Amino acid sequence: MKKVTKYQTLDGVLHDTEQAARHHADKVYGVVLSSLAHEALRVEKYSDMLEFFNKNLDRFLKLQTLKDDMKLQEDDIF
Repeated sequence: MKKVTKYQTLDGVLHDTEQAARHHADKVYGVVLSSLAHEALRVEKYSDMLEFFNKNLDRFLKLQTLKDDMKLQEDDIF
């Protein structure tokens, strides 16, 4: 019998190495960030940008959660 260590990212995907998990988490973060940035670039007026931020607060919070997922959690918090 062997003890096996895996790394799980926020989306539930298991990875064999910490590096692979970080790479995957970074890629997921980048996709969400790029999408949000692309949409923001189409906003031309200041007042529309304020509205864009207000309407997308949940997506900004998701970005923070995805960013935090790139850090390895300590075993003692489980």
